[in-house]
Amino acid sequence: MVFFCESSLLGLASEAIVRGFDPATTMSGIMFSCPGTDVIDVGSDLMNSEIMNSILNTADVLDSGIVSEENLRRVYDAYASIAARMFCERWMEPGAKLCGMLYTWHIENDRHWVFRRALLGYRMVRKERVEQKEADFDEAFGENLRTTGFSRPLKNSCNGGDPCDAVGRVVKGNKLENVLAELWSCLVTTPMEYILKGEVSQEREDEINV
Repeated sequence: MVFFCESSLLGLASEAIVRGFDPATTMSGIMFSCPGTDVIDVGSDLMNSEIMNSILNTADVLDSGIVSEENLRRVYDAYASIAARMFCERWMEPGAKLCGMLYTWHIENDRHWVFRRALLGYRMVRKERVEQKEADFDEAFGENLRTTGFSRPLKNSCNGGDPCDAVGRVVKGNKLENVLAELWSCLVTTPMEYILKGEVSQEREDEINV
C-alpha cells in the first residue's frame, strides 16, 4: 500500500480504474513504479526528497540490517519476476505502459546515472543464462514484504538475443520496421556496447543520453 501511495503515477492509476481497467491489475502495475525506479540506485534518494527505497525496505534486508549480495539477489529476482509478468503478459494494461516509460525516464532524467551504475555493476551480473520466470506482486512477496522465492516459467519467453526473437517478430514486416530497429539500437544495443566495454566515459554517456 505504501508503494502504491508513494508512486508518482497514482493520479494516472486512478483515472485508469475510473475508465474501467481492472483495479487489482492496475494497482499491481503502479506498485512496480517504485522498484522500477529504485532498482538503478539502491539507497535513499535524499537529494530529491525521497527517503524510501523499495529494495532496502524489504524484510530480507531489514531483518538483519545488512545489505549482502545474497539478499539483494533474492529481492532483485522477485522484482524481475513481477516485471516479466507485467511487461510480457499484461503490456496492454495502463500500469505496464506507464512503468515501461521509466526506462526512457532514467535515460533522459539521468538523476540516477543509469549508464554509469550499469557499467560499474555489470561485473555482478549472472553470466549464465537462467530460465525466465514471472509472478504477481503478492506471489513474489509475502507478509512484511518478504520474498517468497515463488515464480513460474514465463510463457513465450524470448531467446535473450540482441534483438531477441520476440522483438524480431514485432519489427519484421512492420511498416515502421526501420524506425523500430533504430529505436531498439538507441535503447538497448548502443547502451550495452558501452556497458560491455567497461570503460567509464562521461562524454560517451552524454552522447547516449541524447
